[in-house]
Amino acid sequence: ICDRFMRRDAEHISVRPELRTVATTRQLVYFVAEQDKAAALVELADTFGFDRLLVFRHTQIGVDRLTTSLKRRGRNVAALHGGLSQRDRERTLAAFKAGAIQFLVATNVASRGLDIVDLPYVLSYDIPEDADTYIHRVGRTGRAGRTGTAITFVAEWDLDAWQAIKAEVGVEVEEGELNLYR
Repeated sequence: ICDRFMRRDAEHISVRPELRTVATTRQLVYFVAEQDKAAALVELADTFGFDRLLVFRHTQIGVDRLTTSLKRRGRNVAALHGGLSQRDRERTLAAFKAGAIQFLVATNVASRGLDIVDLPYVLSYDIPEDADTYIHRVGRTGRAGRTGTAITFVAEWDLDAWQAIKAEVGVEVEEGELNLYR
């Protein structure tokens, strides 16, 4: 049937939707050595005065390690990932939405579909895997006409991947500077 109806000289065209970020979201990038990321997060928390911050990590282990590190530094933090029971995830999310938790550290999968009203800050602790993931993370803040700030940490071995994401998304991202390196 295919041979009868399909032409051999046909061209395949793939159309991808335009990748966009919200204009009300300030986008910042910080170039941070991997071993300095936790200290950089704490510095930014003190600088920006994060009341609520959603932090993205690639893995459940990464989420748990960062959560433990931030707790040791006296921060009000909780983890959200697929290794937790549904009940625990729902409780954690409700506490974060209510403002009882300052930092929520989550995997991409756990954060899919989250609708957190008036979330002022998101931070990609681990660089997004691709432009689509970057757009998803940035899109968690600055919603419904509100302003927001999306921060991305880029480690020394992530520079090429970061350049590719920026080129595909097509936006200028402001470069921040840390006191950590002054």
